[in-house]
Amino acid sequence: MKKTLCITIMIACCIFALLLPVSSQDLSGSCGNGVNWSYDPQSATLTFTGESGIPRYSYTVTDRPWGSFADLVKIVKIESGITGIGTHAFSGMRSLHTVEMADSVERIDTYAFSGCISLRQIRWSEKLQTIHDYAFSGCESIETVSIPDGVRIIGLRAFAGCSSLKKVNFNKVRTIGGEAFSKCVSLTDIDFGQVRNVQGGAFSGCNGFTIVDNTGNIEVINSAAFYNNTSLRAIRFSPALKEIWEH
Repeated sequence: MKKTLCITIMIACCIFALLLPVSSQDLSGSCGNGVNWSYDPQSATLTFTGESGIPRYSYTVTDRPWGSFADLVKIVKIESGITGIGTHAFSGMRSLHTVEMADSVERIDTYAFSGCISLRQIRWSEKLQTIHDYAFSGCESIETVSIPDGVRIIGLRAFAGCSSLKKVNFNKVRTIGGEAFSKCVSLTDIDFGQVRNVQGGAFSGCNGFTIVDNTGNIEVINSAAFYNNTSLRAIRFSPALKEIWEH
């Protein structure tokens, strides 16, 4: 009788444990050296605190400590003290629509937000210096981008395939990387600011604009920079222009 009762109690405890919500321990932790993260299910917000950079991960979502609920996250908050966003840190998080960066963030690494198809609002760090290759590629919901003044180079295919992107202000950027905005088919408004070098294929397949204006200080336009833009009718070149490469 006692044995049967003990077994019954054990089974009941197991069932009760399964019915409990995810523990707070599962919703927070550390990653890398001096970086902590926490997830609030009610607001679907993933928050990072610390005094270092969010580390790099592989493209596999489950490699990240927050991977089990990555598809539920809608807001990422990066608090003051975090210095960088590592490779694949948030790539493929399909529900993520808002990113808020403290001004301590200096770099966004390769593929950091690639494939975040719902991302449309970004609060940029004023101290941001580097946007690496593929950082925001395939972010189909972004409509406007104003690059922070500290950024000088935009990496290869950094915003490629951002199909809803309509407006870009480059401010103090000097170099736009190869295919950085390729296949941004809705892009119609570009302010080149202080750009000097437009690399190969940078705006290839951008069929939204008919005129390229505000070319500012551009000195070099590389191969295929505006290739396959079927609606493009005119480019008003910068007086500073020195080179136009073939194709």
